[in-house]
Parts: sequence; structure tokens; C-alpha cells
Amino acid sequence: MDTVFHTPENPTSSDMVTFTVDLDGSMTSSAGEHVFIRYSIDGFATSSFAEITNFTGGTGTVQVPSFAEDTTVTYYALSTNQSAPDAATIDFWTLYFGNNANQNYGFTVPVITGIEDDLQVAEMIVSDHRLMIENGPENGQIELFDITGKRLSSSAFNGRMMMDLELTSGIYIARILSGNELVSTRKFVLK
Repeated sequence: MDTVFHTPENPTSSDMVTFTVDLDGSMTSSAGEHVFIRYSIDGFATSSFAEITNFTGGTGTVQVPSFAEDTTVTYYALSTNQSAPDAATIDFWTLYFGNNANQNYGFTVPVITGIEDDLQVAEMIVSDHRLMIENGPENGQIELFDITGKRLSSSAFNGRMMMDLELTSGIYIARILSGNELVSTRKFVLK
């Protein structure tokens, strides 16, 4: 197995997770061979298997439901001749595996806290990749951040504004300032 990965790279608790496995080159699995993602949320004290049945040119994917916030998911890919693998015996029945040089693959679903709007002076509306501000401060400033806290943009406005959000799907935070004073903070999701 050449490559094993998941998308989105940083899934939230509302994202389905797609696992992808690239077999060596354009190889396909042999008759009677099954390819699975084995994943766990408790360090493999327990685990689940998701079979990859749709391969195209040696690349296959499988989707699993979303995971709860603050969940660490560990996984690896394996092939076996067992159609219904059992966690207790799968190591014996594994033909090939991709496990990130014995480190396994993984991700942690972030905790997204609700951000309260302290003063609720300014009204922010996000719709169709457009952000609108009403009743904002004179000589206001809006700052946009991604979920990691990286500032993406900063723009001045006077009381109200409308801006097109040229951002990819994801979770963002908007802060409105009046001078150096924080007036309002909001979290929003772009789909």
C-alpha cells in the first residue's frame, strides 16, 4: 500500500471522514482479498473496520460518520482474506498493511466553543459567502481569522459594510473593533 490518508485533513464534528488507500502503482486487490481501514478512538482497546470496496485504478475510498469533538482517531489500512475481520485475530489474517512506519495515522477532532457576543452592538450576518455588518461602530475595523487563529484579513468600515468572502469552506471567526476596543466576536461556518 503506497499511500493512506484521510480528508478533510482537519475534520470537525460535523464532517464525514473519507479514508483513501492507494495500492502499489495501479495494482488491484486479488480475488478474495478485502481492504479495510481499521480505526479506533481509544488506542485500539476497541476498534472498527470500514471496508473499501470501490477501487479505481488502484485507489479506493470509504466514508465513515463524523466523530465527536475532542476525539483522537487512530487508523491504518490493511488487506486480508477475511470478509468480516475480528479485532482479536486480524493481525494473524493481515496480508498487507499501511501504518505510517508503525506510527499509525491519526487526527484529533477539534473542540469548537461557542463564542459569545459580549456587547451585541454590531449585527453580523453571513449568507452566500457574503458578510454584512449593520449598526457597527464609526471608524470600525473587522478582522477575519481561520479556526487556528491565523488572521486572514483586516478591513476598516464606517458603521456598516458588506464584503464578499473569498474563502474556502470552513469555520471562521470575525472580530469587530472600535479603535483598539473589541466590540463583537462571532464564529461562522462557510459551506
